[in-house]
Amino acid sequence: LYKVIREGNYTGFKGLYGLFFRHCNTLPLSSNRRTMMNFTKAVNTLLKSGETILIYPEQEMWWNYKKPRPFKIGAFKIAKKAGVPILPAFITMQDDGRLDGDGYPLQRHTVHILPAVYPDGLTAEEMMERTYEACKQKYEEVYGAPLVYEREEEK
Repeated sequence: LYKVIREGNYTGFKGLYGLFFRHCNTLPLSSNRRTMMNFTKAVNTLLKSGETILIYPEQEMWWNYKKPRPFKIGAFKIAKKAGVPILPAFITMQDDGRLDGDGYPLQRHTVHILPAVYPDGLTAEEMMERTYEACKQKYEEVYGAPLVYEREEEK
């Protein structure tokens, strides 16, 4: 399994985490054009040889945020170009009744692997929409409430 990470995670960590980020099948996203040319070539080679790449299409994580975040198109363009499916995953959280050392509720996480979205006959945009809809449906099923964003920055 290869993982796409932010360039700062690739270059900015020392010690054990830095070792993992640099040497455990990671592919850094960069603002450098040359690096991104190498990234694109590596991704295409890996996908065409049957490898799996983990990409977080929302491009950032918010601590303990339960709602699906809107996706960026890049991961879907990569999948469409390579002719490979997207395998959506959505993580739900539930308080387990205990508090951590800082007084925050401990969370139990459940990883939901959702049906694959194949590129056959779809555009990258349609693949992205179907993936988002699958995550939205899982959110509503698990939490028993419609998905509503309360602030503009959540969208």
